[in-house]
Amino acid sequence: MQWGLCQRIRSDLVSSDFLAQMDGDVNAVAELLLEEIGHKLDCVLNGIEDSPGDEGAIFLILVTGHPLSAETLAALRSSEDRGVVNIDGRQVAIEKQEFWPFEGDNEESRTAFSDFLDWYLLD
Repeated sequence: MQWGLCQRIRSDLVSSDFLAQMDGDVNAVAELLLEEIGHKLDCVLNGIEDSPGDEGAIFLILVTGHPLSAETLAALRSSEDRGVVNIDGRQVAIEKQEFWPFEGDNEESRTAFSDFLDWYLLD
């Protein structure tokens, strides 16, 4: 998991392993934060009701002008982006990103990250 949004504590959680792996890749970190903005907009517009699928990834693709095929849109709308992470011994519900959403954009180098234990809270 690269990052997560915790609505209860209204913080962004970014994997320190992701940041280390993307060291110097400003675009990857910027795109991660853009996806987070998409999740926050969904939260503001829809309140407590989370839109189905990965609305953050859809927002990111549209804002950055990447191609969005009907198949990718359908996959993102049906994906489950909710999860739980352990923060200081507490189980916290989050929305998460685990894959690179762009078609044909070096997908091998930006594949799923999972089981990261070190988190930074960014307010």
